[in-house]
Amino acid sequence: MISPKTYLKSAEVAELFDVNPSTISLWVKKGRLKPHKTLGGNFRFRTSDIEKLLGEQGGSEPKLDTVERRREPRFTFACPVLVRVGQAAFSFTYNAFIQDISGHGLRLVVFDTNGLAEKLQSGGVTDLTLLNLPDGLFKEVVVGHVEHFEKVGEREVAVGVSLDRTPRHL
Repeated sequence: MISPKTYLKSAEVAELFDVNPSTISLWVKKGRLKPHKTLGGNFRFRTSDIEKLLGEQGGSEPKLDTVERRREPRFTFACPVLVRVGQAAFSFTYNAFIQDISGHGLRLVVFDTNGLAEKLQSGGVTDLTLLNLPDGLFKEVVVGHVEHFEKVGEREVAVGVSLDRTPRHL
């Protein structure tokens, strides 16, 4: 038994499946999960249904066709940042903007003027440092770990970054 409660919140279900809570909303939309709605419009899931699903799936996420996975960011905005790769004298700085923020990290679009795609592909880059621009989102230097990347244009790379490091003040 996963919980003595009769109903679970979306965040609790997301934690059980080790996914982002927005993925739970996507599964509801696609009919993979059947929620009950509270008077406030929030989803609640019957614990017995989730236990059954976890048992069927062996504890992994419900099977989704690749066409049902989110391909585009939930929202797009241009918050400019500088991305530094490397340490001190050997670092390169790239112009970038934050495209999407999730509960676990963010998606950057980096303007690749100095071979960043090759560095990412070779595994030579695993950590990035995000530096604020004057009107930026962060008030400190933020270090993130590269989770995945894709080349999205001739000179642009989209990078998924988890912000799992302690920020350092400027």
